[in-house]
Amino acid sequence: MFGWLAVNQLLLQAHRVRPAHLGDVGALDLGGGSTQITFALPPEAVGTAAVEAALPGRSVRVFTRSHLGFGNKQVLAALTPAEASACLAAGANASWEPDKRWGLQLDGARQLHGRGAFAKCEAGVMRVLATNGAMGRGAQPAVAGHHFVAMSLFYYAAHFAQASGHLRGGSSSYAVKELRAAAAALCAEDGADLEHRMAGKDPLTPTEAIRWRCFDLTYASALLSRGYGFSDDATVDFLGEIDGNEVEWTRGALLSHLAAEERSHRGGGALGGGAISAGEIGALLVLALGLCAFYAFVRRRRKAAAGNPPYGRLDDRWLARRQARE
Repeated sequence: MFGWLAVNQLLLQAHRVRPAHLGDVGALDLGGGSTQITFALPPEAVGTAAVEAALPGRSVRVFTRSHLGFGNKQVLAALTPAEASACLAAGANASWEPDKRWGLQLDGARQLHGRGAFAKCEAGVMRVLATNGAMGRGAQPAVAGHHFVAMSLFYYAAHFAQASGHLRGGSSSYAVKELRAAAAALCAEDGADLEHRMAGKDPLTPTEAIRWRCFDLTYASALLSRGYGFSDDATVDFLGEIDGNEVEWTRGALLSHLAAEERSHRGGGALGGGAISAGEIGALLVLALGLCAFYAFVRRRRKAAAGNPPYGRLDDRWLARRQARE
């Protein structure tokens, strides 16, 4: 929900939405351990599991759900060796480690030789998403008619597809079917040629991650369609920054805290209080922006120092830390 608030705050700050429509844009997040969806519910939605999101001047009923275990690294570990090889760039070699929590009776990491077979990769991803109804949408309302921003790994995968020439340039908005076609084209590339052509070309994709972008993009498109129920023609905005400001949930957490404090000082309680003026909203956003910029700087420094775990191996301590944060 904080990621959703961050997206809407940045769009408001960039004058892409009006104050009265703060909260209208849905948010999709994808990390290594989990994936999330959050969007505002229409007034007529009855009986839907919802939470009240406190915004400056009002509250909004939203649907929000986190699917733990459906991040890209955990889904990759849930594939069979043959499926994982199909998701690895053709001719590339990489270490991959299965996760026994998905019922795979395999021990330890093993070396895979990439096949870059999109159809086999997609079938494996769809199988994992459908396993025992694990990714069942349950009470999730339909996403049709809602505008969404996809962040984190959704954005990284789409950005690489654009940089490598498989998604049209000059845009951040793509239909699900465009993402799927780009995944098929990316998987069809020779791994050595792709790495030689793209090494150092996309700052969001380290060289060792290039060989797995076939999987990342395949999973992103499958997650949107099978996981969250987007139609093939539905378009989503893939954004990592809005007007130079990073899109991440910590910004939303800070803004929510500031808004709650402001309402408390006005005597309005957690969700009450009178309407807040545009000037007051602006003051809150300026304060949030300054604090978030400082936090983002510190977080980037820590990320650079810590690095990221390799794609093919699931480090339990890293996963535990990631899941605790999420």
